[in-house]
Amino acid sequence: IRNNGIRKSFVVKYQCCHGFRRVKGKPGCTEVNLKSMIDTVADIGAKDFVQLVKSSGLEEKLSSSNLTLFAPSDNAVRDFTDSLQEAVSRLLS
Repeated sequence: IRNNGIRKSFVVKYQCCHGFRRVKGKPGCTEVNLKSMIDTVADIGAKDFVQLVKSSGLEEKLSSSNLTLFAPSDNAVRDFTDSLQEAVSRLLS
């Protein structure tokens, strides 16, 4: 924009609503299939972690809260539980 010899530029940035995202090459926003936190964590390979969450009664907390979750892989959970069982065995012997 030029006004009285002064040149100004501006950028209009649009943001999609929750549940939608921009797809490159397509106009507007496209609906995204949102899953629950538990389903998403299981899909990325943390099924053992999901079982721990369910057995501890925290499933409702994950489903009802807006949070960021760093979930360990199945291998990491198995390594941890194996180490814990070994430690307990040593203490009891």
